[in-house]
Amino acid sequence: MAVIWLLLGPGKREQRLWQVLAGNFAVRIFGSEQSLLWFAKLAKLAEPELIIDALMKDPSQALAFASDIAKLFENTRVVDAVRSEQYLDPFELVSFINSQSKDSCARAYPRVDLERLEFCISCNESISIAGKEARILTLLCRRPGGLVSRAEIMRHVWYDVAVSPRTIDAHVSKLRKKLEHSPFQVQNCYGRGYYLADNSEMR
Repeated sequence: MAVIWLLLGPGKREQRLWQVLAGNFAVRIFGSEQSLLWFAKLAKLAEPELIIDALMKDPSQALAFASDIAKLFENTRVVDAVRSEQYLDPFELVSFINSQSKDSCARAYPRVDLERLEFCISCNESISIAGKEARILTLLCRRPGGLVSRAEIMRHVWYDVAVSPRTIDAHVSKLRKKLEHSPFQVQNCYGRGYYLADNSEMR
């Protein structure tokens, strides 16, 4: 599992970023550059794969921080999530981190590659899916066999914009059609939500 250090402010958008990352990676959170740098000096043997800087600050300060990290860790990349706006989208960031993994075939499957809009069943097998369906499937993959409610889907896929249950059901229906020949199926638990079932052992 990738080790991520997250430099995070108190905003609602930043908290959503943490919630999604914590479900996919080993995440350590810092509230200031000073605390992160202090810990980094003590943890030189525990080098993170990635440091995500989501604090609002002057660009020159962001560059100086990245330079300080480079002096401590040779192989750690620093992502300025504030100025690279696509990385403030939690699911886009998960896809980016997966693409940076040191061993792509050692990653957990199934998973969703949001950059390529693919559902990766194994290292050599994938299915193309659309944007909204890809985000729904990402939630289901994070909780294999566990329920994901419509409210969670609305919160993470539509970012709390109110949509009707029929809209969510329509996207789930499209997703089911895409997966109908795969070992994974989206199942409904009436009144409670959806879950991703692994039928591979039944084949």
